[in-house]
Amino acid sequence: MIRLLMPFALISFLAGILSDTSAAAADDKTEYKLRLKDPVKGMVVKESELGKKNQKAVFQPENGEKKETEVDETEEFSITETILEIQESDKKTSKFEFVYDKYSKKETGKADDVSLLVGKKIIAEKKGDKFKFQTKAKLSPADYAQLESQFNDKSSGTDSDFLPLKAVRVNETWEMDINLIK
Repeated sequence: MIRLLMPFALISFLAGILSDTSAAAADDKTEYKLRLKDPVKGMVVKESELGKKNQKAVFQPENGEKKETEVDETEEFSITETILEIQESDKKTSKFEFVYDKYSKKETGKADDVSLLVGKKIIAEKKGDKFKFQTKAKLSPADYAQLESQFNDKSSGTDSDFLPLKAVRVNETWEMDINLIK
């Protein structure tokens, strides 16, 4: 869920560039193919995201009486990544180093969770279809679960899944696969 927010910010940025009438070509029929910049070894990427969700939870205490409650959850983080290796076959990042500059998670009725990962250098390397993590710091099972969820969750689309499949004109819209944001 969280990884989806960056593509929307990216698309908003690209749409802002394309809709800038001072930079737009005089010919409004000109089409532009949008694509993401290929990663390069040594490239530094800063990523900040905020995710919110609301869900209903049902609890059944020992007395058998069901109790329904709403749970609001907010997760916010900022990461600085440095690309260490690129797979030549598909031009995707296969190894990178990153540091959480900030991480917080707030849930209704619970104390704020501030990750112990903040400030620690972690290396992620693609092994098969998943990333494996290395660090000199001692990580708890909850820390590993956080990393697995963030980097190996395949339920959301990739950044390029949100770009148009064909060239588009200034101020033109395009359809996205709504199933990618569930």
